[in-house]
Parts: sequence; structure tokens; C-alpha cells
Amino acid sequence: MTLEQYLRSKGITDAAFGASAGLSQAQVSRIKRGVSMPSWDAIAKIMKATDGDVTANDFAAAVESAQ
Repeated sequence: MTLEQYLRSKGITDAAFGASAGLSQAQVSRIKRGVSMPSWDAIAKIMKATDGDVTANDFAAAVESAQ
């Protein structure tokens, strides 16, 4: 599941998710839109905040599909 899919399915804003995950709203937006790849630290925070619904594999799959 992508971060965008997760946020949409839960009805969570970028700002609210960022606050709960320890990321800025801008960072969440850039990651969600695929503008930037998250650091390993950010991936760990996203995995924790989503209870594992969004994982590092989901970001790898996004990179694969973009190529």
C-alpha cells in the first residue's frame, strides 16, 4: 500500500500524519507524491505510524514501477 493510498483510506491529512509520525507536512507531501524518496529514518517512522501498512517494500515497488 502506498502512503497516498493509506492516507486516503484513513482520511488523514498530510499535516496530521506528519505530526503523528514525527515528519513535517511538506516532507509527507513530497514522499506521498513521489517527489522525494524517504530516508531510512523516515521509512521507519512511516512504518510505525501506519502499524506496518506502509513498508519499505512499498517504496521500492514505487521506484520499480517508475522505471
